[in-house]
Amino acid sequence: MPGTAPDAWAALLPRGPQGCSQEDAALARWTFLRYCVLGLILLWRVCRLRRKAEDGEAQCCLKGILDASCLFVRTEGVGLVIYFSVSAVMDNAAIFVFGRGDEAGFCETVKAVSLYSMALVTFLPNVLLGIRLQETCYDKRSCGVKCVFILFMAIITAVSFVVRLWLVYNEGYASLVNLRLESLSLRWRVALSVGVPPLVDGIQSTMLILTGQHSCHLTCPLLIKPSVAQHLLAEMETIKKQMMTLEKQNKQLIEMNEPLIEKLNTRTTKEKSPDARKSAGCFPTGFTMSTG
Repeated sequence: MPGTAPDAWAALLPRGPQGCSQEDAALARWTFLRYCVLGLILLWRVCRLRRKAEDGEAQCCLKGILDASCLFVRTEGVGLVIYFSVSAVMDNAAIFVFGRGDEAGFCETVKAVSLYSMALVTFLPNVLLGIRLQETCYDKRSCGVKCVFILFMAIITAVSFVVRLWLVYNEGYASLVNLRLESLSLRWRVALSVGVPPLVDGIQSTMLILTGQHSCHLTCPLLIKPSVAQHLLAEMETIKKQMMTLEKQNKQLIEMNEPLIEKLNTRTTKEKSPDARKSAGCFPTGFTMSTG
């Protein structure tokens, strides 16, 4: 009978690849959506950097977009690039490569929902370590230290992915997701498996970008607007002229006071001479001059 305890336990078990072919094929057709989400977020940040650089002008200039993209990768986007370069490849490998020949394997829809929903938890070490280490170990550091930071964050990403696989498959999280999805229609199972990965990617990329913005204090000429740069140059030129004027006035004052300074020096020298002290009566007490 439906709803009995054996049926509930049976829902925990995967249906195998033969019972998943239709929904898995639909999921494979819509996998590109997650890349579209990532591309739109990256394009938004690059355009923001471009507008800061050009003050709203020539936003579609290819060279400016490339410069802004390089700046994004080197600064606020470094954590995002490291995470998705490692994690995205491993996600797709776990879903579409490993376990395809396993008759007891979960449907790819279950894998997608399980892995990506669990990723919201397992990627948090990347965020916390990025906030803690990026400013001290990456920003304004040498290329060697930056490479060590990138390697360390890549290792953390790989370790978090292994932990995610362990939680999903060994600790029964995939079975729990499978139970929930089995109670839904085919259309809703496909919709969830298609919608969850782009949603999670959007949340992760936004948090990683915010982490980079929090930690990054690099000074780049591309971020300085031309109007601001011209204003700073004008102020520096004004200060330079004022310093030259003060220097000239100082020289004039010295030249004007040279006679007075020489007079004071001459007077001081005379007062220190023995003849001056004798004329002023500067002799020891009890001393009397004897006459012949």
